[in-house]
Amino acid sequence: MVKKGQLVTYQTTRHQPFMEQLANVMEDSSFKLFFDENFGTWDDCKAVLMVMKAYTVVRKRMGDSATKEEVITTLKALINQRDSRKQLCNTMQAFMEGYPVREISGSAAGTGIPELDFL
Repeated sequence: MVKKGQLVTYQTTRHQPFMEQLANVMEDSSFKLFFDENFGTWDDCKAVLMVMKAYTVVRKRMGDSATKEEVITTLKALINQRDSRKQLCNTMQAFMEGYPVREISGSAAGTGIPELDFL
């Protein structure tokens, strides 16, 4: 999605336009349930999107060989550790305000949590 002034246009991938991709995701029964249970308010949406983005970053950093359970354990550690959670929230807030944000650094050091390139 690309904003040009007030007009929003949708870019396409090589094979699927944005709306078709959206429809495929929204029709997935697993996603429907997740969406219905977790996207009730705007604050819920922001929190879920922040965790989803963090999940993708953790997954990328850990690599394909990491299990889903290892990614979840690492993400929970990131969220449960006060300093890294605060940095994650600040990073997401800066991103929502339009600032280019590239990494969470320092706060994860020494915790066993990989430093993350975020957003």
